[in-house]
Amino acid sequence: MLPMDHFVTPVLKVFLICDRVIQDKIDNKYSAIGVFDNIITPSFPCTHIGFGLLMLLTNACGKYTFTIDLVHSEDEEVVAKIEFGELEIKDAVESSNIGFNFPPLTFKQPGRYEFRLFANGHFVERRDMSVLPSKGA
Repeated sequence: MLPMDHFVTPVLKVFLICDRVIQDKIDNKYSAIGVFDNIITPSFPCTHIGFGLLMLLTNACGKYTFTIDLVHSEDEEVVAKIEFGELEIKDAVESSNIGFNFPPLTFKQPGRYEFRLFANGHFVERRDMSVLPSKGA
């Protein structure tokens, strides 16, 4: 057993951006519906109807509070921040799935955006997506 103050950094094996994450009530398995990495819009600001994130973590052991910041890469503006409650992961060898859905979000400008994952305040990994004007816009 690890001491309570010992932090084990999780390893992110999968990080999917999708239209919606669904968790089956019978077997608790997650499904990612409509995987994407670009949002195309005719104008700015634009409001996206919401989307899901599905992650698969390994090498995690202990109690974690996970936070995800959605940040505009160029000016570091935080568009959204989600913290999900304390999770206890008992076996670092086992994989842990985490899935959740963001509410609708407004993007003020085009560009690259990053989802930044933190565990107990420690940076773990990032994934990016683009928000782009449609051709002819």
